[in-house]
Amino acid sequence: MKSLILGADGFLGKRISDYLEKLQGKESVVREIRKFSNPQDVSKSIVASAPNLVINCIAMADADACKKNPELALWVNGELPGIIAAQCRQIGIKLIHISTDAVMDVGRSFKCESERPNPESVYGKSKLLGENRVLDCEPHFLVCRVNFFGFSHKKKSLMDYFVQNILEMRSCPGYTNVFFNPLGITTTIKLILELESQGNRGLIHVVGDTRISKFEFGKEIERILSPKKQFVYPTREPREYPQMLRDLTLCNCKLRSQMKKIPHWKLELSREMDRLRTNYENSD
Repeated sequence: MKSLILGADGFLGKRISDYLEKLQGKESVVREIRKFSNPQDVSKSIVASAPNLVINCIAMADADACKKNPELALWVNGELPGIIAAQCRQIGIKLIHISTDAVMDVGRSFKCESERPNPESVYGKSKLLGENRVLDCEPHFLVCRVNFFGFSHKKKSLMDYFVQNILEMRSCPGYTNVFFNPLGITTTIKLILELESQGNRGLIHVVGDTRISKFEFGKEIERILSPKKQFVYPTREPREYPQMLRDLTLCNCKLRSQMKKIPHWKLELSREMDRLRTNYENSD
């Protein structure tokens, strides 16, 4: 099977491309790094690649950048996915669209797929528009809301942030009022591909079981890298009302009904840290 990865230069897009190339061979993956500014370029890319499956990882994921340029965010995250979906439907290609936990109400925990979205940010609103455009075009396409961690080749992930600061022995804050239930990026990729291969369609939350704060996440990295020293300190994300939380957790019951086992986040983190050690050893 041939897969076209849109947004292949991004965090998830690159890791998916690498994973599929290792699994199926380089000839089975087409990496597309263009962001696209018009529907014609979308059509040309898909037709020229002639894939069996398109995975759309294109995203304007910086919430601050989305707030500063909402029109661009609505194009990249909202309108473009609908154009991609329409092209895939027209020529009979399967589509996986990657979305986010930020489309849901951040005032409650473990929101289900059936609950009404309520995004608070421009980023969340634009990603919700993208979901709707895809599923309105073809309800049988697969839309995955994700939250994952891992090392990014651009070194801009939350995990990169904590690891870099701890290795350089710098103090760094971790939010105690922001919660999520992430998976390791490799497991996220495996689950998404398995869901597609099983014929799952529509909206599915691809997230972990455990609700943790960003501070807890940072402290676990600290425990692995520097068990005798403390660099990660607790703080609160500034919000309109200081007592308010930002809870990004999603219910994964639908995912669990399809999968035998979902790894614990600490085991996932340990595996990603092994990846870091391997990279360091190979670079010596």
